[in-house]
Amino acid sequence: MQWVNNFKINNLKKINDSELYSFHIQPLTNKYMFKNFKTSEILIIILVLVIIAFSEYNYLVLGEKDKAIFVGLWPPTILGLVNFFNSKLKK
Repeated sequence: MQWVNNFKINNLKKINDSELYSFHIQPLTNKYMFKNFKTSEILIIILVLVIIAFSEYNYLVLGEKDKAIFVGLWPPTILGLVNFFNSKLKK
């Protein structure tokens, strides 16, 4: 097993003499990816993803383009506020 750029490579096998290899790339599990996130930050990320899905639903399914654009501006605003407050708390 080898690690390359945060990916675990399993079953590295040589195919032929021209140095071609077959391998399986497995991304890191969630316990590594979300180790440094607080529960509140994970909830905010989920909220942002739900808002984006709602905005796309308004745009693509309902055809309400103005409402979709209005709602679609919430996620960057929420994430911007989270970044602002996190930077102020670190000082």
